Amino acid sequence: MSDAPGLIDFDSDRPEHTATAEQSSPAESLASLVGIHPAALRDLYGAGRAVDPDELGGELEGRLLDLPLESTFLVARPIVIGISRHLGLWRGASFEADQRRGRHLVGPWQMAAFRCACGPSELDGKPTLFLTHDEPGSHWPVKRLVCELREVAKGVAIGPASLRTVRGPVLLAWLGLRMQPTAPTQH
Repeated sequence: MSDAPGLIDFDSDRPEHTATAEQSSPAESLASLVGIHPAALRDLYGAGRAVDPDELGGELEGRLLDLPLESTFLVARPIVIGISRHLGLWRGASFEADQRRGRHLVGPWQMAAFRCACGPSELDGKPTLFLTHDEPGSHWPVKRLVCELREVAKGVAIGPASLRTVRGPVLLAWLGLRMQPTAPTQH
C-alpha cells in the first residue's frame, strides 16, 4: 500500500484506495492503454460506465490492449505492443447506425458479425455493453465470442474479449475502441 499522495494501491479492496476512471485513468488516448498490465485494465474497466449502443456508429478505431498473461507480463508486453501497433490485425469495429449491429475490422475485411446488448458483465456483474457473435452464419469459435465495453475516459472504451465455454467464460484478450468514428476506408 502506498501512502504517497496521488498514488493508488490497485491491490487494496478498501474504498478509499479503489481506482476510479476519473482519478487513475491513463486513458488519455487508446494508444496509451496498449501494453499496460492486465490488472490495471481490469481496474479501469471496473470503474468505467457501460457504453450506450446509441453512442456508437461508423468505423471505430480499435486496438489489442493486452493478453491475459499476468504471470509472464514482462515477457508478453513487447509482443502485445508489436502486434497492436505494427501488425494491426484487429483494427476495430464498424457499427451500423441505429441498428445495434456491426462487424469487426480485421485487416482489410469486415467480419465476425455481432449485435449489441446491455447486461451484467461476465467479469464483475456490473452493467456493460456486450457484443455477441451468435448471428446467423457465425461458426464456432466466433459464435462463442463475447466482447464487453465500458467507457473509461472520454471517448475511450475498453473491455474483455472472452470465449463462452461450458465451464464459463475464458478471457482471451483486452480490447479498446475509440468511440469517435474514423474516416471510412476504401477496400
